[in-house]
Amino acid sequence: MSSSGEAPASGAKYTRYQRGDLRGAFIEGARVMLRERGGDKFSLNELARRIGVSPASAYRHFASKDALLAAVCSEGYRELSTALLCPFPASFDAGQRVIELGIRYVQFSVDNGDVFSMMFGSHPLDSETVGTDTFVPLLEAVAEAQKTGHMVPGDAREAAVAVWIALHGMAVLSLSGGLRGLGIERSPQELVRGTFRRLLPELAPE
Repeated sequence: MSSSGEAPASGAKYTRYQRGDLRGAFIEGARVMLRERGGDKFSLNELARRIGVSPASAYRHFASKDALLAAVCSEGYRELSTALLCPFPASFDAGQRVIELGIRYVQFSVDNGDVFSMMFGSHPLDSETVGTDTFVPLLEAVAEAQKTGHMVPGDAREAAVAVWIALHGMAVLSLSGGLRGLGIERSPQELVRGTFRRLLPELAPE
């Protein structure tokens, strides 16, 4: 671990706190530190020094390092929800909306791998619904796709869970390098479309 007077070896950029949202500054700084060294070497005291405040100031908002990491995970879920709820092009049919949600999910995991890997761990969240809310857009899209014939009719929740399992598997394998180890180098768009084309051909026709 580098001393407080040294720049992080990875070249990570920490924004020095000025005035205003101290809690938000800790969350932003935590994400930088997670990208730099991961959760195993995360230090709340060092993070405070990196953003230019006293270590004691962290405890005004977070009871512990785990509490801060829980806040980071909750913020990650909110950002994922925002990405999923972005309006679709007017030309998209129900099937295309399911595919697009899948692309957004995998793309978010690739762009936010440091946080995404923690979001599904054991950290408690600051709201009972902040995690489950991100499932709602997919559930609604699947239900609509079943009505329009883009997916087989049935229990929409079970179908949405099956789609989510496939998407989460793609995300985890992409982040872990598992796909690369098999010689598969594809963008989230190509990966999701190709997978759906094989698993749900009526959803993603050639």
